[in-house]
Amino acid sequence: MKFNKRLIYTFIFYLYLTTFYINAQSNTQYLVGYGKADITYIEDNLGLFGFGDYEQRIDVKNGFTSKIYSRTIAIKDPSTDKQIIYVHADLGAIFHSLRTGLIAKIKENLYPDFDESSLMMTASHTHCAASGMSHYALYMMSAPGYNPALVDFTVNGMYKSVLQAIESQELSTIEIKEGKFEPYIPVAFNRALKAYNKNKDIQKKYKRIETHLAINRNMPLMSFVDESGNARGFINWFGVHPIEVGPDHDFVDGASKGYAAQYAEDEMRENDVAIFAQSGAGDVMTADWHNPKSFETEMRIVLEDSTYDHKLTSLKHARWNGQIQADKALAIRNYTEGFKVQGEIDYELIYVDVSDIEVDAMYANGHKEARTSSPILGAPFLSGSFYWKNRAPGRGVLNLFSTTSKIVYRLRSPFVKSDFRSYRNDLFKNQYPKKLVINGEEKSMFGVKFENYHKKKFTKFFLTQSGKVDLVGEEITRHLALKAMEEHTILPTILPIQIIRIGNIAIAGLPTEITTVAHNRLQATLREALKSGGIDEVFISSYANEYAGYTTTYEEYRAQRYEGGHTLYGKHQLGAFQTEFKKLAAEFLKPKTERQLNYDVRPPVFSEEELNKRSYLIPLSKLDFGQNGN
Repeated sequence: MKFNKRLIYTFIFYLYLTTFYINAQSNTQYLVGYGKADITYIEDNLGLFGFGDYEQRIDVKNGFTSKIYSRTIAIKDPSTDKQIIYVHADLGAIFHSLRTGLIAKIKENLYPDFDESSLMMTASHTHCAASGMSHYALYMMSAPGYNPALVDFTVNGMYKSVLQAIESQELSTIEIKEGKFEPYIPVAFNRALKAYNKNKDIQKKYKRIETHLAINRNMPLMSFVDESGNARGFINWFGVHPIEVGPDHDFVDGASKGYAAQYAEDEMRENDVAIFAQSGAGDVMTADWHNPKSFETEMRIVLEDSTYDHKLTSLKHARWNGQIQADKALAIRNYTEGFKVQGEIDYELIYVDVSDIEVDAMYANGHKEARTSSPILGAPFLSGSFYWKNRAPGRGVLNLFSTTSKIVYRLRSPFVKSDFRSYRNDLFKNQYPKKLVINGEEKSMFGVKFENYHKKKFTKFFLTQSGKVDLVGEEITRHLALKAMEEHTILPTILPIQIIRIGNIAIAGLPTEITTVAHNRLQATLREALKSGGIDEVFISSYANEYAGYTTTYEEYRAQRYEGGHTLYGKHQLGAFQTEFKKLAAEFLKPKTERQLNYDVRPPVFSEEELNKRSYLIPLSKLDFGQNGN
């Protein structure tokens, strides 16, 4: 039998083109789905997380001024079935209890062999969502304590959004676009300008009236487009504290980030979701506290509200700012410029002991043997101020007690054990110049250990008297009396770091609030570390997977404003994250089977017995005398 060579060659060429087209499609198309579920939890007198104000409690008569939600976008590579689940919640933060709870439900109901590295969980950082979800006691004092019912309710809502997203997946392409807020739009301001100006790598030092310029005003956006060419859901990154709804507000509210998502979704197709993720928000907020008078004058005109006061809750301001962010995101989504996402999906998440990291010399700011240390809350955080002069009530007293405790230690140091002396000396060195107040690993206040509360009269007297400063202090005393803080640490030391890859872009999950310049440095580190693997852009999602205060630059830390006082692990904390992310990125670029990562490091597990001791506590302000455990 004779064959027509031309027909054979034509057939082979056709097969080649078909294969090329299918491969090209598989590299540029993903299965994308969207989910959204209500997580508005109302319980009378339950504290709200964010400001740490003991008196800010939910008023059940009205409950909420806006509902809050869990939003999920699930992205799957149809050629490999590898999938990323991105969950974003209108919460103050994500905590390990939420993460473990959601993973358990996914394994139980969807994927028994679920790889938790494929799940990224982030928060909007509203300061008006219910508190009581962290296993680490210190962050939950104003709740007060732990609230299992709240955790279960929130996890169930998150799972509903995940299920919706998975069940609604359809073929889509992904585009990366970016826009920028014009300088004249009063959307966000730097609240720690003096610290910002100390950074050695900023383009210029800004004047007090230029707080609006000392931030990242750009908004990168990941847009999803279906097979019909319709723009669907999106994720954008714009770092700003949504603080328009303040501690005087006793209702659940999503604040500007929540309103932004709501307003954007009103303009989108039904069931699509808009995620307004955080990035470098640590020193940025939606009000200009450095120039309060001129800011109030401007906003009274913008909001048409002659009573606007930057210190008080303004739902008008929250809604206006949310609308501005929504309008910008929707406009960016329609831009024609940008680039397509194409390539494989991959992910890694590991836990690291952030309290004990040797920092790479590249990120050590000239220090030899730079290290992190135990998590410490400092005086500038506990007496925080965002005003230009950085003065705050109680700062002097805290500084005095901190200095006195250090002097007392120096006098005692020749007589203490060598290992304890070495620990304290390293602590002072690595935390300098922070005025140390609460040590979350040692569990002490001004060096007085909580473990001796029931053993030594002086310790009980000192901690009890110190606690009388405010209700949060009294709550610490009650927890001690109830023996509710005896296991593990009261601030986290083991934290997750995560990288997820969608083709030629990567998203890094960071479990802290991070300042503008610190964000830029970490982003630059990851860009450099991942570029050889074909990664064209890296986005930082802050408030991811757990919560552990702030991350400032080395220079900002030395300025010791509010943010530096809550940079838990010392002045080399940013360098430590750069070190660990760089190492993770290097392994991430290897095939999965060749990666040398330590998966054995895990957060501690608190017993039900201890959690029960600090669960469902009645607020001290609602107790009759004698019911506080003393």
